[in-house]
Amino acid sequence: MRENNLSHITITIIFEGSALNRDEKVGGNILSIKKLKKGNKVVSFIGKPAIRHYLFETLVKAHGWSPSAVRVQDDVVQFDITKDDILTSHELDAFGYMYTIGKQVSITRKAPVGITKAIGLDPYEGDMAFYANHDLVNRGIKQGLDATPNPYNKEEHYSFYKVSFTIDVDILGKDEWIVNKEPEFDGNVLKITLSENKEKNTVIEKVISYVKKSDDNRYELENGVIKIEKLKGEKYKIIFQLNEKEKKERIIQILEAIKDGLYAQSS
Repeated sequence: MRENNLSHITITIIFEGSALNRDEKVGGNILSIKKLKKGNKVVSFIGKPAIRHYLFETLVKAHGWSPSAVRVQDDVVQFDITKDDILTSHELDAFGYMYTIGKQVSITRKAPVGITKAIGLDPYEGDMAFYANHDLVNRGIKQGLDATPNPYNKEEHYSFYKVSFTIDVDILGKDEWIVNKEPEFDGNVLKITLSENKEKNTVIEKVISYVKKSDDNRYELENGVIKIEKLKGEKYKIIFQLNEKEKKERIIQILEAIKDGLYAQSS
């Protein structure tokens, strides 16, 4: 990878697959597949969330990426940026997040890794297969149980699929937060207040340990730096910057996962 010359990466691949993204049940016992109309034909597709899941699971298994911490906020499950950030979490760096504070304010990060739907290249002709749990039923009968099969149907489609991935190299490894209170630094610990409600006496803050202060607005960590800029009014910009070595390693791991094939299981 040439130094400071690569801004964006686009990869388009065609692969073989079969019913890799199931949809809702039809008629109670028919497992359907996701479909859409393309021109004058109906094709199956694999949604972006499924491709994102398959890519991340591949990175977990192949390169040791760890799932980021989550929390429930107003009945919504979301990534917990008080526990993780792009320096500590490959997942937040590559795939972005939205962290809501109350009902109005949120901190968001656009995903540097863009993913399209995987669109089938062959038309879906209504293929369907019949299945039943005969093996388990036979085991039950041999044990003297009153077991009967539970039949069901699955829509099936074997096809080539086309999917594209993009990596925004300028955004990967860099994140910015806007907060209302100046961060505090004491004893190699940096505290960033995300939200403060004095009436309810509640504070949401991020505590980062093992920080080395190099100057008035720059704090060094093992794999990157945090910079703090004073904005107009009473706001501050928090800049997370991954070091170049770690950034390149993450990009290479993503490319290798796509090249070698994604780990996927469906129904």
